[in-house]
Amino acid sequence: MANALRMKQDSQYDSTILFIEKFNDAFDILNTKGKDQGTRERNRFKEKLSSIQDWRFEVSGFNNS
Repeated sequence: MANALRMKQDSQYDSTILFIEKFNDAFDILNTKGKDQGTRERNRFKEKLSSIQDWRFEVSGFNNS
């Protein structure tokens, strides 16, 4: 969906695209089924969580204004 909106090349969709991408990443993190799924599917968001300091817990890309 984010790619379809990006193809419109309209800046009014930028926030929606960012939201969709972040939500998709969060879903991938929570929907992992095995330790090696991230490697098999070449999706770094599906890699095993190993600590609370994991880079996937950092929130970035959102403007607080």
